[in-house]
Amino acid sequence: MGKWIHQFMVSPKEAGTTLLYNVIVILIVFVIAKLLIKIFKWIFRRMQDHNRLDRDLIPVLRASTTYGIYILALMVALEILGMSTASILTILGAAGLAIGLALKDSLGNIASGVAILFVRPFRTNDVVTINGQTGVVKSIGLFVTQLTTAEGLLAVLPNSNVLKDSVINFTRNGTRRMDLSIGIGYQDSIDVATEILLGIAKSDRRILPQPAPEVIITQITDHSVNLVLRIWTHVNDFGNTQFDATKAMKEKIMAAGIEIPFPQRTLHIIHEKTDSIKE
Repeated sequence: MGKWIHQFMVSPKEAGTTLLYNVIVILIVFVIAKLLIKIFKWIFRRMQDHNRLDRDLIPVLRASTTYGIYILALMVALEILGMSTASILTILGAAGLAIGLALKDSLGNIASGVAILFVRPFRTNDVVTINGQTGVVKSIGLFVTQLTTAEGLLAVLPNSNVLKDSVINFTRNGTRRMDLSIGIGYQDSIDVATEILLGIAKSDRRILPQPAPEVIITQITDHSVNLVLRIWTHVNDFGNTQFDATKAMKEKIMAAGIEIPFPQRTLHIIHEKTDSIKE
């Protein structure tokens, strides 16, 4: 600050020239800062295109780099004007501590967001269940994680809650198992029904050969024998395969003459005959 004031203690002409020179240098510093930001954005984009950088990290790195370069440029500008950056940093540090205490929940979300980006329990476009909400991950920010639910709703979850809660990721492993249940009558052959169900699995290319499809008996109820066709498919094919396989099970089981029983009750009415007593 003293150096800056000293410039005006010299002749007005010299002071004006020095100030103009400093302003030009400061403008050059900020132009260089702007160019550096563009260069770093280009580098991040190139790394993403070549799969060298996770797309979820791009917004965080871009924001951090932008703020960091601008802060550095501001510090250089203050030094050029002759102001003491040490005192300014002390004031900013004290202000930062006060703001941090006031916004501790928000800072907790930021810390959780950074942890999520490095631990990677899920990525953008993964299908997940978090804190009872199921949907597609739309974005992972420093403060919140956004999901798009099956109903088309936007669910915004604070990162601190996301990190504390259990996460079920339906996409990460690439494949999913489905269990399709159907009941047959007591008089029907389990072997025939098993052959039909395995035939459905073999005829659908979306159903994976490994792990091999299997049919198991899960329950014998008072009206049916319940079978389960256990199959595996890619996560992208899960919904359509589940619908088509269930439809094929019902149609082919009935076409083979096998009964698909449903709960029912038989009511027997007994009429008792009474002899009338004649006086």
